[in-house]
Amino acid sequence: MSFQSRDPAFSQAPFAAHGTNHGTSHEPVRLLPDQIEESLRGAFNRLAGVALIVLAVTGWISLLTWSIDDPTLARAGAMPTANMLGTTGAALSDILLRGFGLASAFAMLPLVLWGVSLLARQRVARWRVKLSLWLVGVFSLSGAFAAVPLVQAWRIPHGFGGLF
Repeated sequence: MSFQSRDPAFSQAPFAAHGTNHGTSHEPVRLLPDQIEESLRGAFNRLAGVALIVLAVTGWISLLTWSIDDPTLARAGAMPTANMLGTTGAALSDILLRGFGLASAFAMLPLVLWGVSLLARQRVARWRVKLSLWLVGVFSLSGAFAAVPLVQAWRIPHGFGGLF
């Protein structure tokens, strides 16, 4: 048995800013006007785009300035860190190169493209499909690099494809 009030003040859902359906729908209750909500969503998407670009550039800088002599999580050392991003960059580049090999440098490219897309259009079309294909592509490229014969100058024991 449900309670039905005849008073119109009690029949409306609380905080129903745009509520004309009085809580009978499964739509979320909107607290902000549509224009403000779209503006905030656009600002968040642009911020996410900048974050993706910064993440990719940070990864590339850490990979470009990688040195075998840097202290990392796998190896302690008393030598100063040669990586431009310090010990964090040395650890990041070591994890990426040991895990994915040379494929880690190519793995950053979609992050830049998605960041530019978020900055320009404020969305990434079919992002779930792209994310899935990106993961498959990184592992496939890592496997392809693993098939390349190892040369003497490569000082990482897992080869060009990394551990994966």
